[in-house]
Amino acid sequence: MAAGGMKPAAVLAATTSSAAELLGLDDTTGTIAPGRRADLVVVDGDPYDFTGLKGRVRAAFQEGRCVRGTGASEGGSVSSSVSGSAVS
Repeated sequence: MAAGGMKPAAVLAATTSSAAELLGLDDTTGTIAPGRRADLVVVDGDPYDFTGLKGRVRAAFQEGRCVRGTGASEGGSVSSSVSGSAVS
């Protein structure tokens, strides 16, 4: 998408909140908010810089549980009180 000219913020929205809305899942997923199901990737640097993104992954969370990176071996999880801006 970025290679086709979309701005980075639009790429992230298309692959998260917009995709969830199109699939009818936007009431439970697609944005970062308390009580929602979350698959997250934590990266070093600017998340809008897709260059070398794969090499900058520091942690991955699937449905709130850390599956790679910090806390993965201990079965760490994302707190249910996560707050902040959602990708839109």
